[in-house]
Amino acid sequence: MTLDLTPTSGLPLTFDLATSELRWAADVRMDRVVQRRLGEILPVLQQPDADEPDRLLYYMTYNLRFDSEEQALRSMNLRYDVTVLLPGRVGIEPIKTAGHYHPAEGSSGLAYPEIYTVLAGRAHYLLQRDGAAPGEIAEAVLIEAEAGNKLLIPPGYGHISINPGPGPLIMANLVASDFSPDYGPIRQLGGGCYLAEQPEGAGLPVYRPNPRYGAVPPLRWAHAASLPAQGLETVVPLYTAFARDPARFQYVARPGAEGGPAWTSLSFWS
Repeated sequence: MTLDLTPTSGLPLTFDLATSELRWAADVRMDRVVQRRLGEILPVLQQPDADEPDRLLYYMTYNLRFDSEEQALRSMNLRYDVTVLLPGRVGIEPIKTAGHYHPAEGSSGLAYPEIYTVLAGRAHYLLQRDGAAPGEIAEAVLIEAEAGNKLLIPPGYGHISINPGPGPLIMANLVASDFSPDYGPIRQLGGGCYLAEQPEGAGLPVYRPNPRYGAVPPLRWAHAASLPAQGLETVVPLYTAFARDPARFQYVARPGAEGGPAWTSLSFWS
């Protein structure tokens, strides 16, 4: 069986459920595919199974685009990626990404934001904002999202993508292309400030504070807010919105740009 991702992606993409392969039409370009296997993310797993280091957990396809958007993406230092998280568990927890923070953009001093959108499946996004002391968390939010939903991750939030199942989670992101994510803080503390435990079957995960952190606030469950002024509307795929008006998304690579989001007062989730 094949999933047609075109309605949610804005690009002619499909996903083969039998092979877990992402496919794209001949007129779509991409740069590379990067796989993440169990052995690469052992430090952030609660019960890593060292006997399966080559088990594929998720993979990213970088910089998918039509030729018509090539120049706009390049000139704005942006890229559109698609990530596939396979279904299943590692020990007691659902499959998740390694998690990372973004560094600061040079001219504004603000960390780079990122936009996520779910193309198929169901997503849990764990967002955490650091407190004043090392290992202290000031804010922890769990965003629930489904196909068509979009999430703007504001500057300063570490983030982890989690697949609560039961099927694959396929999601896209729009992000600045000229920085390297910082995986160190989350890796050093054995994962995010909350850790997921998922029962056998299709039950939703339960989240418990990670004891390796210091002070951790209660976990707030929320949904992403609709942000039409930032180009994020449920009815329009993210890639399509960018293709129609690239200038609306300059804040992704330039978070301090004039006319960008009011990062300190805008409500990003509800």
